[in-house]
Amino acid sequence: MVIICEPQCKGFEHSDVNAALVSHILKKYNSAVFIGERSHILCLKESLLMSDLNKLVFLETEIPDNSLPDIYRLPRDFFLLKFVFSVAASYKSSKLFFTSITSTGLQAVKVLLFFHTKFNINVILHGNLEGIKLCTSSRPWVYFFWIKNSLKYFNNTKLKIIVLGDHIRDNLIKLHPELERYIFSLNMPYFFRNFEYKVPKLNNLVFGFLGVASEKKGGSTYLRLVNKIRINELLHCEFKLIGHVTDPIIDIKDLVYFKNRSKNLLTPMKLDTFIQEVNTIDYSIFCFPKKSYQLSCSATFYDALSFVKPIIALKTPFFEYYFKKLGDIGYLCDDEEELYELIISLITNFDVERYIKQCKNILSSREILGEEQTSKQLLTILN
Repeated sequence: MVIICEPQCKGFEHSDVNAALVSHILKKYNSAVFIGERSHILCLKESLLMSDLNKLVFLETEIPDNSLPDIYRLPRDFFLLKFVFSVAASYKSSKLFFTSITSTGLQAVKVLLFFHTKFNINVILHGNLEGIKLCTSSRPWVYFFWIKNSLKYFNNTKLKIIVLGDHIRDNLIKLHPELERYIFSLNMPYFFRNFEYKVPKLNNLVFGFLGVASEKKGGSTYLRLVNKIRINELLHCEFKLIGHVTDPIIDIKDLVYFKNRSKNLLTPMKLDTFIQEVNTIDYSIFCFPKKSYQLSCSATFYDALSFVKPIIALKTPFFEYYFKKLGDIGYLCDDEEELYELIISLITNFDVERYIKQCKNILSSREILGEEQTSKQLLTILN
């Protein structure tokens, strides 16, 4: 028996990733209790196989609001995790697995582990690791909860910290060599869909930006690119925004061009609509800033691979790592100008043979990033 907890996600946020992770964990343990927020559990149930559902007990709980300042979130995280520990004790289990964690949650885990020394705990860190290089404020109540401090101190071998990718572990250990014995890497758990590629219509290529159009993910860069290309009315192509807008820096009036998102631009897209829209594009475009995703993984990148959509991306360490690992799965560009010139070239002189080769390489990547390899990695961590 293992106790699994998702302490911060609601609804379908990371539900596909967590479903895949739970499925992998159940290959090691015959039964598990999953603790999470009600709407997240409902989404999880939709993604899991019946054979896995039969091995699970679900416990609904309230989780702290992600918008709370850390100083107010800490006591809420502490009591939530104290409840999780008590559930483990009631099931006579010493195995705990947290599918994500906040900085305050990690502090709470370390405090509780001090009083429950027989427990073995695995924690996945993603997203919040990006803030480890620079504290946003010198104020004591901000500095105290900085993820660097939460991660660096009071570690022990009963607590394994998991990051989603070898490149993240390598980058983290370069920053903090003393953490090497506590940090483990795992491919992002993901159920790849059984999609095959299709050759695009040569007279109308369709490009898409996947996920949240925020500044961190290069939303403004994508808008500039689209506005620059669509001036030339002789070019036969289409651009889509397959997600929603979160940053006020992005002017909604600039988004009227996206026919697929003419309404509800601030509202997250429903999962079935997302799947339908991704199926209509030929290339997935990523405009991540140079220094982003050095210590986190991108689920939308995995979505592009899952739907077999070759990648067009600005060159960053994140994409250089995966292109080196997976081969020719698309195009890397040094800057916005090269990105623009590449898309013009694809529209005017489309290389069918290379497109097919890229799609085949993406399908082959599932052997490297897929369920079998991820299960092996996780079993090594759990043993």
